[in-house]
Amino acid sequence: MKVLCTAVALLIAAPRLTHSEPIVPELPPAVKASQIQVPEEFRAMAFMVGVNYPTSVEFDGQGLVFVAESGYAPGDPNARPRIIITSAEGQKLEEITEGLEAPVNDLLWHSQRLYISHKGRISFLDRGRVRDLITGLPSSGDHQNNQLAVGPDGKFYFGQGTATNSGIVGADNHQMGWLDKHPTVHDVPPADIRIKTQSYPSGLAGREQERTAAFHPFGKAPPATDKSASLDGDVKANGTILRMNSDGTGLEVYASGLRNPYGLVWTPDKKLYASENGFDDRGSRPIANDKEDIYLIKQGGFYGWPDFASGVPVTDPRFKPEGKEQPQFLLIDHPAVEKPLWTFPKHSAITKLEVAPAGPFGFQGNLFVAFFGHMAPLTGTVDQAHAAPRIMRIDPSTGEQETFLSHTQPKDTSATDNSLRGRLTDVRFTPSGDALFVADFGIMTVDQAGARAVPNTGVIWRVTRQATGTPRPVSGTRPVSVDRPNKQ
Repeated sequence: MKVLCTAVALLIAAPRLTHSEPIVPELPPAVKASQIQVPEEFRAMAFMVGVNYPTSVEFDGQGLVFVAESGYAPGDPNARPRIIITSAEGQKLEEITEGLEAPVNDLLWHSQRLYISHKGRISFLDRGRVRDLITGLPSSGDHQNNQLAVGPDGKFYFGQGTATNSGIVGADNHQMGWLDKHPTVHDVPPADIRIKTQSYPSGLAGREQERTAAFHPFGKAPPATDKSASLDGDVKANGTILRMNSDGTGLEVYASGLRNPYGLVWTPDKKLYASENGFDDRGSRPIANDKEDIYLIKQGGFYGWPDFASGVPVTDPRFKPEGKEQPQFLLIDHPAVEKPLWTFPKHSAITKLEVAPAGPFGFQGNLFVAFFGHMAPLTGTVDQAHAAPRIMRIDPSTGEQETFLSHTQPKDTSATDNSLRGRLTDVRFTPSGDALFVADFGIMTVDQAGARAVPNTGVIWRVTRQATGTPRPVSGTRPVSVDRPNKQ
């Protein structure tokens, strides 16, 4: 399940399960760089602490740093979206709070302008005001519009997640909090499709007799006498990579069949990479054991959702949930299905991607990949050591991979203390290539009752390469403490 869906279905695709009352914990002890593990020749320092659910960090090339606070987190109804503008030293200069729709999922500086990907909208900052370029994106379900990237053609690309886990609106979406608010929301296909008329039980208490079908609102289904149904596509479609001109015109579908393409990056060799969050074992059409993927995106490519997982049909026995039915196809016809370049442990929740530029940091052309981390036990049993939050480095030319950055975790991971530190949402290099900034969403506790994020525990980390022979530091310099968001 997801967060941000993500906390990210916030962001990523974490479940939006909440408790009736927000948690108001004591602030954690002082953040120390010794909590962050990086290779010996690098050092990590806290650039900002006390950030409230950060999801993005960006730079203007002239010394300004922009940090986005999501405005959404499981278990915290008081969260509000905000963009903080600081100097290169971390001095707060300005904040933007008006005109933002939570969650704010990405910031991108391009051509002297800050662009914003936030719920249902792509906007830009104009003299302190948020101006919309695209509105009405299908982001009222589990997943939203995500990371922005500018292609070699000068156009803007962004991922648009699906409304549901696997194509069916069900009781899990009620549990996530959006079905009652948006009862007509369902997945929208990017092109005309034909689906099987198979319907599914709602699974919702008090509405057990209702049935629902793929790409239909909750409680709606085609007549059972029909063997198939034809549905119209739309450019504002779910599970897609969308492309537009810099002024918001010319919106079009570039690729499709991606459950939640959260991370997106163009590399200097003109290749487009996207991360995808895999299916969950939940809802009316649960699918087990799907992995997290990184794909090479081709124009017009189809990447399998809702009927293929990591390029494999969901009818394969590996995807059958324990004690539940084998998933069946929803679509009658499928284009050729693309395979992922790399896969990662299930539910490890890939967030954003970055490519290393030329500069003193090194690794030019390598991909850096952020992971939010698993949501066990809500998403099922996982290997916590391999599904924990981290930054991975990948050399696309060789496929070499390493864990570049990880966060020290508490030894006690029992149900009473299952709070993973360092849930990572963004990874971004400075324009000069001398430092890597990482957005750390903060602490989140997860148990069978739900997920609860801890306010003001987010950190922006700054990682740099040390001079040869310099001892590895055990703590960073004093970081900037961010003022708490205004309560509204």
